[in-house]
Amino acid sequence: MNVSKFNFPKYILIFFFCFFTVKSIIVPWTFFVNTSFRMDFYDLGLISDFLANTGKGKTFFIDTYGISHLSLHWTPTLFLLVPFYKFFESQFLTVILGNILGCFSIIYFLTFIYRKILSKFTNKLFLISSTIFLSLLFFSNKFINANFVAGHFEIIYFSFSLLTLTMLLENRSFLTISIPLILALGVREDMGLFLSFQLLSLLFIPKNIIPLEKKTKFNILYMIILCTVVVILNLTVFMPLMRADKAYWINRFWSHWGNSGTEVVFNVLTHPLEVLIALKSSGITGFNEAFYYLGVFNPLQWICVHIPGMILFLSNATDKSHLFWYNSAMMLPGFYIASLAGMLVFYNFIRNKIPKYEYIFSGLLILLSIILLIRINRASNSEDYKLKYSNKLEHFDKVLNNIKKFCKKEPQIFATDHKTFSFLPNSKTKYLLDKSEKAEVVIIATPENFKFASDRCDNNIENVNCLINYNNSLEKITQNSNFKSIYQDKYYQVFYDSSKIECK
Repeated sequence: MNVSKFNFPKYILIFFFCFFTVKSIIVPWTFFVNTSFRMDFYDLGLISDFLANTGKGKTFFIDTYGISHLSLHWTPTLFLLVPFYKFFESQFLTVILGNILGCFSIIYFLTFIYRKILSKFTNKLFLISSTIFLSLLFFSNKFINANFVAGHFEIIYFSFSLLTLTMLLENRSFLTISIPLILALGVREDMGLFLSFQLLSLLFIPKNIIPLEKKTKFNILYMIILCTVVVILNLTVFMPLMRADKAYWINRFWSHWGNSGTEVVFNVLTHPLEVLIALKSSGITGFNEAFYYLGVFNPLQWICVHIPGMILFLSNATDKSHLFWYNSAMMLPGFYIASLAGMLVFYNFIRNKIPKYEYIFSGLLILLSIILLIRINRASNSEDYKLKYSNKLEHFDKVLNNIKKFCKKEPQIFATDHKTFSFLPNSKTKYLLDKSEKAEVVIIATPENFKFASDRCDNNIENVNCLINYNNSLEKITQNSNFKSIYQDKYYQVFYDSSKIECK
């Protein structure tokens, strides 16, 4: 194939920057101030809490549960975010830092595609149509949208994994690639499992699509070994040192397959029919549909990137088995590259075997691009991914201002309901309502302002029924003679513990 004179226009980078600014910062910010969906899910508050506490010297400590986050997830890479929590109070910081990294990695990946791969093709119509199609496919499908508003840290794995894989496709040196590789492995204890199969999948890309040098193939094998060793060390050494419950995650999400990791793997391998039934009812089809099943055209690579996803697809939790919110972050890097390779394999087949259909293929890409553009506002398991125009956070800001006004000393220890927990300043010590006796000030969203949706409280560490927890806590607070009302409106009730702080 002849190399065409394709100069990557700088204005495309400017377009990427503007587009990502809207998608990953402005739209999620409107979700945040609207207190909408995941932005009011208290995991965001917990993540901000242990990162802010780390900056105070309480390493990865979660105040409301009295445990280290490292006993639940081994996440040393998150140390990189800690300095920011010294200077910024908004818990939106967790979102913006992850999303910026995600933006950078996709732009880097797309730039590589346009400069190093598409530049090899001489058909201008294919060049234009594939550029538009891949741009929309890789940063406008509903799964990356869902990650942008998830308020979780797994998007950081997505970022460093995609950088690692792209650098390997560029045949960069082991030392250079090892930086994002190590950072990806440190995002969570099991990330090496996902990354090892994504690394392996690169070996199945046809050399006429993306040629890998011999040194790169050896680097891939070395990195797979490293990923495997890191996962084993995380699960057998580091997490036990933090007093992690070995069976906690198994019992929570995979107990229907067994009571230990070994038992789960054995039962999955020996019950293929049950596995197929579970996969049929999972999100595996929806995830592939978001990429138009392009990976099928390079089947070995496509199968390879699916293998670690079995952990998610076979879970008993809907958000995991259907890759809602942040759960697709672990799968996306491999699917991005498999979809790219599959599309190019299919195009080369058309061009070489039935060239009269080459322009039809480009027309199909344009049609699919239009569909992607029309459906660009979707986000997994949520309302449409689009700007929210109401600012509900201003009601909470009013509460904080009144607390400052009525208290002689600014309170440092708060307790709130699950919804409000994600909006407290990072510098404050934070508890949920069931630990209200430890707080100086308690903020409770009124029932009209607090929707008791099951995903806000179910499947969390100790909250089975959020409404019961809410009512019991409210009764406990109002019956405690030390707690006195400091402020109330139709959105919030605020109490202070007169034995700990002097207010009003």
